[in-house]
Amino acid sequence: MDLSLARTSAVRGREAVIVRFDEAGMSYLIRLESGDTIQVREFGRDDEIPLDSLNLRLTGDSLVFDTRGVGDLSGSGSSLGLASFAAGATIYDVSFNVMGASKVDAR
Repeated sequence: MDLSLARTSAVRGREAVIVRFDEAGMSYLIRLESGDTIQVREFGRDDEIPLDSLNLRLTGDSLVFDTRGVGDLSGSGSSLGLASFAAGATIYDVSFNVMGASKVDAR
């Protein structure tokens, strides 16, 4: 849902939107290029969704949607981006395309 929010915000606001992962801080934030924060998600032990780790597999740990709502996946080395979220022994791989459409697979 947050990727859709980021993409929609970019198109509606005609401004690039950045989804920046903080893997060490167990969080990500969605913000306008101008700096205004749209959404913050935290995944620590005391948060709504507790995770053990998260990993955005893009160079720079950020996904940017341009003013047309197209995500820059150039740092992925593929036509899909991938983020992994671990909760206990279960890992959830979220693959997504340049339009923010995503699929979740548990392993």
